[in-house]
Amino acid sequence: MDTLIGYRVEIVSGTVFLMENVRSTTLTSRVRHGNEDVTDTIPASRFQWRRQSEDSMADAVWNDGHQWLKSALVSTVDVPCKLRLTAYCWTDKAFYGILCS
Repeated sequence: MDTLIGYRVEIVSGTVFLMENVRSTTLTSRVRHGNEDVTDTIPASRFQWRRQSEDSMADAVWNDGHQWLKSALVSTVDVPCKLRLTAYCWTDKAFYGILCS
């Protein structure tokens, strides 16, 4: 039965995400197996954040600094008008990702 229960990755924001008076927030990846939060059982080395915008050079720098982290501090400087942030996680069973745009 355990093999039938799926994993899912969620992105949780520490505050309302980058409103006019909120200049930064911490995004945290949470991994659930069924209804159980299993994030703490997965090493940070299996997490990665990826930024994709119209500035590929800035994206590469940002991406290099956000590998192997369960949480990422994101500020208004990090968030250009057209942006996609993706949190990735590798469990012992599979690879998962979630898009935050």
